[in-house]
Amino acid sequence: MPSSGQTAAAEMRTPQEALPLRARWTTRCGAAIVLLGTVLILMPVGGREASVQVTGWILLVAALLELVVGLKSLCPSVRKIETLLSVVTLGAVLLILLGPAAYPLMIIAAICLAVRGVGASVAAFDASGAVRGWVLARGLTDLILATILMVGAPAAAIISVISGVPWPPRGAAVLANFVAVSMIASGLSLLGLAFASRLHRETESAPAG
Repeated sequence: MPSSGQTAAAEMRTPQEALPLRARWTTRCGAAIVLLGTVLILMPVGGREASVQVTGWILLVAALLELVVGLKSLCPSVRKIETLLSVVTLGAVLLILLGPAAYPLMIIAAICLAVRGVGASVAAFDASGAVRGWVLARGLTDLILATILMVGAPAAAIISVISGVPWPPRGAAVLANFVAVSMIASGLSLLGLAFASRLHRETESAPAG
């Protein structure tokens, strides 16, 4: 249990002194999101198809980790984008866990990815340096995934109606893969932001020439 002196010291910590702590939190959350995305990709296909809710619960944890990074970030642009993306993802998770049919899930995923992609891309231009690059990279990744889903889902639905075969038999697996790729991109972006934060602090603290 921290003593009153330790508590007072923590409260008096300046933003510059808090940077290592914030970078550590960002690194941990980023690594955890990458790990969750990897688990989702490697999960047996049968498991993913048997329960779409597995994807929802994993995505819920990832969204909460993003929210933690946003709330703890000292960078206004990072705080804004991480909070925004986590709220969007939590909304999608709520719909996924309610258990809609496979095709609506594809639409939900496409809309969620598109909103995340646009949000990250716009927020990237409020940032500068390495932060802009990492946030823009994750935004473009989500936009590409959303575009693929938006183009592919209607075509697959038409084929399903014509053939009379329920679509898609592997819909949960497809959804899980798209979610996993987005999660890995988000996690890598957070790791990049943490590295950039440490590098910036080391550069500032280095003695002048």
